Amino acid sequence: MTFFEFLSAIGHEKTRAYLEQHNTYGPIEAPLHEKLIGLLKLYFFVGGMPEAVSEYRKTENVKTVREIQLEILSAYEKDFAKHAAPHEIMKITTVWNQVHRQLAKEN
Repeated sequence: MTFFEFLSAIGHEKTRAYLEQHNTYGPIEAPLHEKLIGLLKLYFFVGGMPEAVSEYRKTENVKTVREIQLEILSAYEKDFAKHAAPHEIMKITTVWNQVHRQLAKEN
C-alpha cells in the first residue's frame, strides 16, 4: 500500500483527502505536521502489506503486526525452495539476507 492507501485503511480518510487537495510543498501548520509525522512513522513500521495493515486496524497492536511481518518474510524464504534448484537455495538465501544491508549503502 502507498501512504495514502494506508491512511484510508487505518481510518484517516479525512487526512488523506486533505493531503490530496493540498498537494503543495508549502508550510503545514504545526499540529497537522506533528500528526503527519506520527502517521508516517507508523506507516514506516507497519508497512504496506495488507495483512499487517489490517491487523493494525483491528488491534493497534504493533507486536502482533511485527509477528505477521516476520511470518510473511519466512514465507518468502520458504518459497525460494519451490522455485530454485537445490544448489541455488543457499545462494538465494544469502542474497535475501543481505538485501537490507545493500539498500542501506550509499550509491
